Amino acid sequence: MRYLPFLISILLLSACNEPIPAPETVQSLELQLDTISLEAKNDSGVVFFSFYIEDLQVKGEDSLYQNINKKIQQHLLEGNLSFAENIQSYQGLYDSIRMEYLRLSKSDFAPVSAWDLSQSVNIALNEEGLFSYHSSHSAFTGGAHPNTFGGSQLIRLKDGAELNLDSIIKPGYSNDFLRLAESLFRKEYQLPETGSLNEHGYWFDEDQFQLSEVFTYNHEGLHFHYNPYEIGPYAMGHLFVDIPYVYLLDFLKPEYQLTNVSEENPES
Repeated sequence: MRYLPFLISILLLSACNEPIPAPETVQSLELQLDTISLEAKNDSGVVFFSFYIEDLQVKGEDSLYQNINKKIQQHLLEGNLSFAENIQSYQGLYDSIRMEYLRLSKSDFAPVSAWDLSQSVNIALNEEGLFSYHSSHSAFTGGAHPNTFGGSQLIRLKDGAELNLDSIIKPGYSNDFLRLAESLFRKEYQLPETGSLNEHGYWFDEDQFQLSEVFTYNHEGLHFHYNPYEIGPYAMGHLFVDIPYVYLLDFLKPEYQLTNVSEENPES
């Protein structure tokens, strides 16, 4: 019996030296998409401001989920802040624009038509530890046409980090990737394989092709979205360039490659 305390101590030490299981890696998010639909009417009951928001929420009590949710909420709200500044909530955004309409209505610059603002969200990827989405924002507050804007985020779920293009492309491959994207852009818009882009009406800085910072990622590949005025006049509208997944295999870092994707060449 005099050896019993010694044996218990050995067992306790052994238990303390057992490796602690690693936390389960987050593969996807549990999401909730709510809608906020509001209308402001004048004294005659006529709607003068319509407000429609798709509000994306990440569910979960863990701090990781809450931080990701906060990051997404802030990014979505900021997509509308070209229409109103210093706003912290959708209700605040609605109230700000409604009050501005009413203020102008009493001035020499009274609006001649109703205003509206909308936001929609499209999920591109929610698996394999990555979350990618695109948001569309539109507002009409007078003028010749509505203002429209697209936004996006790519988030690594294990730590909530937001990833840009350089985060997922292998070091040293950026120039080759840019050349590939330019060739696909020229093909999409039926432009010559070489030569000036700006001579065809584009506004690339120093006439050098660049990719937009707005993009989504999924099993189909990378989808880049240029907003109006980003690389051309408003009349050009929203411009896009798609990089099929099969073309990404030589460029993506291994940790960001997806499984169960087609490696068939889209041109074959």
